[in-house]
Amino acid sequence: MKQRRIRVLCLQETRWKGCKAKEIGDGIKLFYHGLATKNSGVAIAVAPPLKDYVASVTRMSERIISIRIATEKGFWTVVSAYAPQCGCNEIEKAVSYDELDNVIRNVPESDYLTMVMSVRTEQDSKGYTEEEASEVIRKWQLALADAGLKLNTKKTEVMSSTEEDYQVFDVSGTAFPQAKEFQYLGSYLSADGTVDAAVRGRIKCAWLKWRESTGILCDRTCSRALKGKIYRRVVRPTLMHGSECWPLSKTHERMLNTVEMRMLRWTCGLSRCDRVPNEDIRTIMQTAPIQPKLRAQRLRWYGHVVRRPLPHPSRQAMEMNVTGKRSRGAPKKRWRDAVKKDTKENRRQQNPYVFPAVAQYPHVVIFPAEAELGNTNPDDPPPYSAIVRNVGDTEETAKEETLPPRYSDLELNSTSNVAQLLNTSRLAGQNTLNRTIVIEGR
Repeated sequence: MKQRRIRVLCLQETRWKGCKAKEIGDGIKLFYHGLATKNSGVAIAVAPPLKDYVASVTRMSERIISIRIATEKGFWTVVSAYAPQCGCNEIEKAVSYDELDNVIRNVPESDYLTMVMSVRTEQDSKGYTEEEASEVIRKWQLALADAGLKLNTKKTEVMSSTEEDYQVFDVSGTAFPQAKEFQYLGSYLSADGTVDAAVRGRIKCAWLKWRESTGILCDRTCSRALKGKIYRRVVRPTLMHGSECWPLSKTHERMLNTVEMRMLRWTCGLSRCDRVPNEDIRTIMQTAPIQPKLRAQRLRWYGHVVRRPLPHPSRQAMEMNVTGKRSRGAPKKRWRDAVKKDTKENRRQQNPYVFPAVAQYPHVVIFPAEAELGNTNPDDPPPYSAIVRNVGDTEETAKEETLPPRYSDLELNSTSNVAQLLNTSRLAGQNTLNRTIVIEGR
């Protein structure tokens, strides 16, 4: 505030508990209001000398707070409000907007009023046709004109996802220019529905963050372990921001991996001319590849969406089936397809003992014994059990047969040893083509 010469600063979603006022340094006084659950919360920071002229403070809820400051020209009322999120129910939204309306109505007409809000006017339940969009713009311009405001037509653009020409006109009949890309909250939206612009934008932001941190990342006195930790905490979150909603292709993953490796090489003081493998660079910096991190972030967000109730917008968007006919050519990769692929890859990596020769033994799935997991003495080979399931059997109808302990000495993820196990066990001679054999340690 002092550097930018800000006298009054409104804050939303502070997540501070309590209803207090305190000094936070440099003579700045903070008035805040929040619940005990650390949910939402608003605050207003006032710099000197205005902090000594605060006449009253009104705390309506954890979303709305206002102060009244005495100035030379009269009283000045400042309101800091945080709009309800789209996941809140309709009753909570109605209560919040009613409280905001009451705060505005109680402001004296002689006061100067300043409102700082985090509102979401861009959300809507449906799209607009050309006629409907023009009508909405016309009503918006008339409402602004009644309040003494004017719509800046030079900075107003229209973005359409259709291939046809989409013209939207204002009151005077001037057509708004069409935009191919739009940036909102650090993310780029494209008219063609791809994530190319989003990936490029994140790469640019990551390079800016990397250059801001070169004082440490390029310092020879700092250890490489410390540099890797700073990269993982500062630069990589900037590069991966918003990636949980991206249906990334192999080209996009290759772009992100190339950018990350270039940053890590420069941080180590190396170049490609030194011919140091990427695995060695990651080992030195103690940094895992970015592809598993992207997959984990998508699956984590998928879990959040699945746990949402059915009426939630994110859940409805995930389960929505768009009607219509796809254009010619290869279909575009959907986020649902990316999550499905990530789930399969995650299951494969969680069970490294899955028999690799699926084509030769498609009905054999192998799990590690307790000795391999470190739960028992490795010198005592545990017995293995083979659960034989016919096609269509359930967990209750499946038969279980115990194998001799000597088969636990076999290397179960080896093709030849699994074949030896199947040929020498009591399962030999049975038809395994229509059976599923699961070998696991007890």
